[in-house]
Amino acid sequence: MVLKADDLIPVDDIQFTDEDLRVGLVKTIMNSEQYKYSEELLDLRYDNGLSLQDMIHMTELTKHEYLSLECSDITIDVGEYKKAINKVNNKLKEWEHHTD
Repeated sequence: MVLKADDLIPVDDIQFTDEDLRVGLVKTIMNSEQYKYSEELLDLRYDNGLSLQDMIHMTELTKHEYLSLECSDITIDVGEYKKAINKVNNKLKEWEHHTD
């Protein structure tokens, strides 16, 4: 997955309604499926004392790609979030197995 800045929420293509302006894009993001998976990534990171670099390494993403997931980028397919979460969980299991 390679994203450029222009791939992330192309502002010129978004048409805001009055409701969007009142409640903002934040509500849309918080109600998205991506938000749920973003929270799961953050929980994995902080609950396991992992750094940003750890997460980038474990997910095999660039810093920009990983941070886009962590920030609930709704333009990214949910499958990409699930792949990243699975990679982190698998790496954590590997580490746990090596410490036993």
